[in-house]
Amino acid sequence: MDRNKPINHIVLATSACVLLTACASTLLWTTIHETPEVTMSINSAIDNNNNIYVAGAQRIDNEDDTFNYSGLLQKYQSNGDLLWSVPYDQFDYAVKPVPLSDDYLLLLTVDNWYSPNGAKSLWATSTTNGTSHQLIEAPLNHGVRDIVVTDQQAFALIDTEDDDELVVIDSAANIVNNLVLDGRTSRISVDNQGDAYLYRTYLGGSAIEGYDSELNQVWSSENLYTLGITGCNDQELNGLYFDGNNDLIIHCAHQLAKIEKSTGDVIFVEDYSNLFSRKDTSDTEGYFDWEFGPSNLVFDDNNQIYLTTTRTRSYTGRYGNVKIVDGTSTLRADVVVIKFDGNTGERLWVDDINGSLFPSQTGLIANFYYPLSLSLINEEIQVTFRGFRGEYIGDDDPSDETTNCYSGIEATSTFVPFNGCNLSSINDNYARTFYYNRENGERRKGTKYAIEYPSAALITDENTTVLVGDSAWEAFSNSLEYALLGKGYYSDYHIDEKRTQASNIVVEKHTL
Repeated sequence: MDRNKPINHIVLATSACVLLTACASTLLWTTIHETPEVTMSINSAIDNNNNIYVAGAQRIDNEDDTFNYSGLLQKYQSNGDLLWSVPYDQFDYAVKPVPLSDDYLLLLTVDNWYSPNGAKSLWATSTTNGTSHQLIEAPLNHGVRDIVVTDQQAFALIDTEDDDELVVIDSAANIVNNLVLDGRTSRISVDNQGDAYLYRTYLGGSAIEGYDSELNQVWSSENLYTLGITGCNDQELNGLYFDGNNDLIIHCAHQLAKIEKSTGDVIFVEDYSNLFSRKDTSDTEGYFDWEFGPSNLVFDDNNQIYLTTTRTRSYTGRYGNVKIVDGTSTLRADVVVIKFDGNTGERLWVDDINGSLFPSQTGLIANFYYPLSLSLINEEIQVTFRGFRGEYIGDDDPSDETTNCYSGIEATSTFVPFNGCNLSSINDNYARTFYYNRENGERRKGTKYAIEYPSAALITDENTTVLVGDSAWEAFSNSLEYALLGKGYYSDYHIDEKRTQASNIVVEKHTL
């Protein structure tokens, strides 16, 4: 047998249940794409035909601890068969596949290991064989801020050196229109008529601007701050959506707002900042909570709103034998699930999936959760979330001021949210599904999936979910996960150990 030839194992549920406890009631199949290379998944997507696209990276030698990566894109059929797997030397990471039409998908790429949110380029990729050509290359430290596909047309928001640009791409992956925008534009949403709505920031405030399908400006809202929408800025705007009435929903940190699409008039603003707390102290445990993505939002047939979001907790002061001063470390993440009345914004119920933090002999042990997917399933909603446990130790060198997490000694500040502790180990990695009664929020537990390092949970139109992951922790696009991993992951501390291991991409399909 040729060792260099990829092996694609498809294990059906009848045989896999002997090995995987998660499959007893939900697993349909598992595909493991084995190659001599180290392959990693970063993000995934499903097209209208339930084909699965997995974007990521590979390196040739699992004993090579250098940053020698090439981008990777794979296409699987809905039954788990691998149709093609294509490496790319033109970029280091393929970070997000965006299905555009039957013939093309758009691919966001990165050429910088150190920042999963770094400069991105946009490529057009054939769905037949994975061949790609570059559409847009942003300047260094700039990139594609947002991209939306509707009716086989894409709208891409490009961050350039001087201004921003809104680019329209047709189903054949041709750029057919563009608009140069003064200042900064963070998000875009497009309605079913092809009209675009942009979140814009300027000196002293922010606004929503509406454009028709030809990119002519139709209206602009007042300053969102004067309208009572105070939780929005470039870092805290989580998304723009259209509800069942085609009104615009704005999700900001700690706030949900509804705006009448044609006029910009505010219908409601609901503040839920009381779900986030803080404890100020100078010498013992202190903390404050952030809403720091990822988040998901869906609407039911009655236009009720369901939201999953992430609440992180940043600590300062002393916790066990670790002391954090003049700064903070983010050492906890919870999933928060909320139902809102779609007409008034009233909160109808709330549930927390809480992480935890407790001291160990050498430092701290922290449990983190954040949401992967949210969807409607019969009379329930399903929330699939990511869970992992990090063990951290403080620095024992008082002269080292590159971090802010020390065992019993003071430290210097860093930016927030961020985890400045040295990562000693990561374990108990998994994804899990919880179900909620839509009416009263009653929770019931679902499957805990056996996939080791999940990067995506995709929802199909068959009430099934596709879990994608790999067997190492080298590549990710989630900025929250990047922060929580801690100093040691991307410094010299344990880096060789973490980068000299085999990894294969794993894809699983489960019933919901």
